[in-house]
Amino acid sequence: MFNNNFVLSYYKNASSGMHIQRVNESKEATKPHTHEYFQIYYVVKGSLEHYTKDDFSTLSQGDMFIIPPNSVHYINHLDGAVFYTFSFMPESLGKVDSVNKLTLNFLNSLSKNNLVKAKITIPISEALTVNEIMEKLYKEFNEKKLAYEEVMRAYAIVLITLFARIYYENLPEHASYSLAENREQVLHCINYIRYNYMEDFSLNEMSKRCAMSKSVFCKLFKDISGKTFNEFVNYTRITNAKSLIKQNYKMVDVCSLCGYTDFTTFYRNFKKITGKSPKDFVKE
Repeated sequence: MFNNNFVLSYYKNASSGMHIQRVNESKEATKPHTHEYFQIYYVVKGSLEHYTKDDFSTLSQGDMFIIPPNSVHYINHLDGAVFYTFSFMPESLGKVDSVNKLTLNFLNSLSKNNLVKAKITIPISEALTVNEIMEKLYKEFNEKKLAYEEVMRAYAIVLITLFARIYYENLPEHASYSLAENREQVLHCINYIRYNYMEDFSLNEMSKRCAMSKSVFCKLFKDISGKTFNEFVNYTRITNAKSLIKQNYKMVDVCSLCGYTDFTTFYRNFKKITGKSPKDFVKE
């Protein structure tokens, strides 16, 4: 049983849906509880035990967890733990949409699908950056200089995006996702390609944009579109190339306007998809 369902106003100095503190002891958090906000714990010294309904983790220096709203959890202090807690309401981050797709999918997975395990170990290469961001968040919150809320919001987006990248980059290749859970992400990617085919993007970039491992992304992409990622990209580009040719664009311009950086690749794909060379297509 748990009795406490904390709201952000529990912290008297919470501001604009955000609160951060540096803690060496928290009596409330040692009892099972929930809260209306997301909360990040980041351990800077010692260790602690973190418990959720279905999971248990020991966190040491450089480890973190992020708890979504309405999730029962509690901690047990060990070895003089010192840690930051950063609490924020979802809306406090501002508009997190397709521009921040990785962050959005990460938070949605926490809130809805329960796919993200709470514990994330920060690699040494990112530890200094995470420490600096936490310190800057803490400093901005306490000093409250001009536009500090906007600065905090920017730091928070960077911080959560880093956590999301670390999490998704370390997903096992065999991690399973249902088609229903990821259909929206893949459809977003398909629409992105349709309207931005002239841009230079890679399979690796798109799988990260959809917050999936590359193998899972490729499988779901083909299941939904009927084509592999590269087949779909080239088909979309050549379809638009045909339209531009009919509008009497110069062939060299058609090549660049459809996202190809060299004419040889454009020529090869055009002939493969249409069965004709660009020159023969113009004649017809």
